[in-house]
Amino acid sequence: LQYLRDNGCPWNASIYSAALSGGHVKVLHYAREQGCPWLPTKDGSEQAARNGSLEVLQWAIQNGCCWDEFCSCTAAAGGGHLCVLQYLRDNGCPWNASIYSAALSGGHVEVLRYAREQGCPWLSATCRSWQAAEAGSLAALQWAIENGCCWDTSVCGIAATKGDFEVLEWAYANGCEWDESICCSAAEQGNKAVVDWAAARGCTMSAATCAVAARSGHLPSLQWLREQGCEWDERTICAAAAEAGHLAVVKWLHSAGCQWDQQSCTAAARGGHLHVLQYLRDNECPWDASIYSAALSGGHIEVLRYAREQGCPWLPTTDGAELAARNGSLEVLQWAIENGCCWDRSICELAARKGDVAMLEWAVANGAHFDSCGVAFEAGRAGQVSVAKWLFARKESSIHLLSVTAAQEGHVKLLQ
Repeated sequence: LQYLRDNGCPWNASIYSAALSGGHVKVLHYAREQGCPWLPTKDGSEQAARNGSLEVLQWAIQNGCCWDEFCSCTAAAGGGHLCVLQYLRDNGCPWNASIYSAALSGGHVEVLRYAREQGCPWLSATCRSWQAAEAGSLAALQWAIENGCCWDTSVCGIAATKGDFEVLEWAYANGCEWDESICCSAAEQGNKAVVDWAAARGCTMSAATCAVAARSGHLPSLQWLREQGCEWDERTICAAAAEAGHLAVVKWLHSAGCQWDQQSCTAAARGGHLHVLQYLRDNECPWDASIYSAALSGGHIEVLRYAREQGCPWLPTTDGAELAARNGSLEVLQWAIENGCCWDRSICELAARKGDVAMLEWAVANGAHFDSCGVAFEAGRAGQVSVAKWLFARKESSIHLLSVTAAQEGHVKLLQ
């Protein structure tokens, strides 16, 4: 920073925000000493508290930063910075029950204990014990339950997803509710050990468990589940793997005798996985015109071209262009129009909402319905500066509507 300044590099007040967030007190001192413009902000103390540097927080307060209501204490609690929290409280910074949620999310037991001992408002009914499970802190979870927090199946589900046996076993032993989602959560992560542990304790493995493993691409887990006698739904499991692009899983399902149908090809198209679709077709999996809607919705031009080249039945639909404009690219919209889809009255408005000037220009030039007011309204509502410039260059009278809409939505950059 000194080198940059010595060589004429400009700076502004953002220096302080960056240094406060990073906990760099030497930078803060240097900037003030060298006359960098400084305007104390409400979030200055929060940034310092979140970082956890007491020295930086003290600098912020000494240089005019106010307490940010309850946010400063909550920021310190969320980072587990007990000494910072104590300093804030000793100097009159307010706090509320959000302290507990922040501390639970970080698994900071010492902060939780301090807050309770010091009389921070506490509502056990609003306590979220799953936050402690998410943090992977058994101690925080135990504190939450001992202090009246409720729990539900989400606690075991989160622990299963993370493969956290310590939390999972303690929760199970202490009466936490669970259901078959435990097996699904573990299968989604390919964690056979957790599935086996849960099944041994009576957790039901169902077709949903296999479906999750297939969708997540965990072939060893899927094979193990089948070896354990877990059922599957032949109508949907292949489609689940195809949509996620897991070709190895699709191949194994086929070799294991799993039946497939049009849903599998449509699912592969929806996910944009051309290699999976090609494998399915090479192995005589049937398809139908739903391929196109799926590919148009996902903006998958290569799938669209492949389907047409391979003779998949095609019937231009009234919503084909609309699907392409809403979710795809200009190239996909061009394909739809070139292949017989009709213009939809909403195409230009959809392009304006996305800020896609290239699509908007092409649509207008090629016969799409153009409602200047509709385009201005959508651009203003979405804060699309590029579309505003386009309308202004065309000298559209609707530019005033865009300004009004942008003001109502609070899009300052567009108004500027």
